[in-house]
Amino acid sequence: MCLSLDKVQAFEVILFLIIGISVFCAGSVLDAHTLDFLGERHHGMYGTIRLWTAVSWGFGAIVLSYLTDIYGFTVNFYVFGAVMTLQLVFFVFGLPARSKSEQEFYEKAQRQKENIHHPTNFSKKSAASEPMRWSALWDIMTRLPVIFWLIEAALVVAGIIIVDSFLFVYLQNDLLASTSLCGWTVGVTVLLELPIFHFSQQLLSWLGHDVLLIVSMISYSSRIIGYTMLTPETVNWVIAWEVLHGITFACMWIATVDYADSIAPKGWSTTVQSIVNGVTYHIGGGVGPIVAGQVMNRFGARTMFRGMGLIVGSVMLLHLVVMICFGRVHDKCIERIRLEREAEAQETDDEEEEFDII
Repeated sequence: MCLSLDKVQAFEVILFLIIGISVFCAGSVLDAHTLDFLGERHHGMYGTIRLWTAVSWGFGAIVLSYLTDIYGFTVNFYVFGAVMTLQLVFFVFGLPARSKSEQEFYEKAQRQKENIHHPTNFSKKSAASEPMRWSALWDIMTRLPVIFWLIEAALVVAGIIIVDSFLFVYLQNDLLASTSLCGWTVGVTVLLELPIFHFSQQLLSWLGHDVLLIVSMISYSSRIIGYTMLTPETVNWVIAWEVLHGITFACMWIATVDYADSIAPKGWSTTVQSIVNGVTYHIGGGVGPIVAGQVMNRFGARTMFRGMGLIVGSVMLLHLVVMICFGRVHDKCIERIRLEREAEAQETDDEEEEFDII
């Protein structure tokens, strides 16, 4: 599908191809698999793995900007197709058929089958293994702090996608920037992503989820309003503003992925990551650019960027006020869920001990 994009001109066909490509995107599944591989003890190290995506993102953008100047825009589609083919080969032959938790669940199911065929081995503990309950998922995802988090994360992602969609148009049409400069703007975005991802575990421990999200929104508002101050003579200063993307994305992403993993009920980790990814990237990242495009067509890019910066800044101030009045609501929500699960586990252990005594 990607290789077909440069061969069509009709908007409807391009839209159909983009939808087809999006159907096969599974970033949330990869995030859940990575966290499952790390285990509960080391899940804070997610950022040290995720940073390599930032490296490839920045390096690839710089290289492809020069290749585009030399060979034309079509070269991007062929390079993307080749890389995706290599990735598919790696997924098929390099990744295990089951993650660690999936293997444990499979082995547990096999043991339960054996207990059914051999009643003398049957115990209440194996019989008490409950299937995943939709009510547990619903209870978590409908809590007010979780809904608030989803709205904030979706807004930040919408802002990021708006920049991805319209910054190059603004730079080249309004500020007369070169293709190479556009490539460098993407390359420098990862400069601060790398240290933030690398020290993600420490940042989550020191600052917590609330502070990281506030820092992300401050960086985004400053960056996007900064675009509106540029002129054709000062367009190269966009590089300085783009460095703030690393703070915006990395702080938001490590906090969001860890938040989703922390609140997910047992057995629902991939589902929760998919819900978060769907709300942020597909709802926020889908609706945001559509609305922004309409504003840009009617009022211009400067007004659109300035307006988005003010919206994100206003939500950041709201979060700050809530945090001053009620404390770190998202970190408290995680702690409350953890205590509830410990209490449930203790209650289950007490019931099993009572059954064994009887």
